[in-house]
Amino acid sequence: MTIGLIVFLFALGGVAVAGVGIYNSLVRLRNASENAWSDVDVQLKRRYELVPNLVATVKGYAAHEQKTFEEVTLARSRAMGAGALRDRASAEGELSRACPTCSRSPRRIPSCAPTRASSRSSVISRSSRTSSRRPAATTMPWCAI
Repeated sequence: MTIGLIVFLFALGGVAVAGVGIYNSLVRLRNASENAWSDVDVQLKRRYELVPNLVATVKGYAAHEQKTFEEVTLARSRAMGAGALRDRASAEGELSRACPTCSRSPRRIPSCAPTRASSRSSVISRSSRTSSRRPAATTMPWCAI
């Protein structure tokens, strides 16, 4: 064998080893990208599962708001229709007690407070987990966002 042939075979072997190394790193990057997008999908599915809890919370708020609206409207109509001074004072007092419930914070609604707090914190944590998973998934050069 000539020296040229030996050099050529070593160069060919080096190119083959480099090719295998590049291929392996591309496969590793593809798997990392698929895993990152899988994590994002899992977090999104968990967030989607929270939607029924949020709907239940909104229904609770709606029921409370309907009750509050009816109480304030009834108190207002009584106050407007009161004729005697004593009746008017009583109706105005009732209206004054009913009006602060309109501006009451949702946290003060007993039936909704625990659900609201847990749903809100769950959605926030799911959103932050999803956003923390996205950078890993989007750093791959061939990923379509």
